[in-house]
Amino acid sequence: MPEGTKELLLIHFEEIGHLHKFSVEMNAEQIECYKITDDAYPVKGGFYVSDKERATMLLQLNVEQISQKLEILAQKIFSSHEEASKLLKVKRKNKAKLMLRQEHTYHNYWESFAVLKHQLENQLSKIDALEAVSYTHLRAHETVLDLVCRLLLEKKKKKKK
Repeated sequence: MPEGTKELLLIHFEEIGHLHKFSVEMNAEQIECYKITDDAYPVKGGFYVSDKERATMLLQLNVEQISQKLEILAQKIFSSHEEASKLLKVKRKNKAKLMLRQEHTYHNYWESFAVLKHQLENQLSKIDALEAVSYTHLRAHETVLDLVCRLLLEKKKKKKK
């Protein structure tokens, strides 16, 4: 996707009301994610985004959100560790233990988010390998079950008209 395209698409989808930001709770931490409604394609005015571009954009957005959360958690881990060290120096062991537990909790959250980020980046790398195929190509590899399903769907469409 050319540079700047993602930002333009975000603005466009926000303008027409098809971009939805939602929160997901993971290990008691909130993370903001994005979703584009399915009815956004094709978009009014002739603007069209392929499913591959859509998936790429959403994965990139969600990877960025998780990266930001990882940075925040890394800062919290560092702060907790520093605070625990200071407390140990002034012989406040109980408070230091609490801070070390908090650091451990933040570290567990960080690991969970890092795994999720890795999974999304892995999906993102696989998207590049996807290639569009023609309808003829799909029909050439159609199984009997696919044929029956397709014919039933076509019959259903004809009845609606």
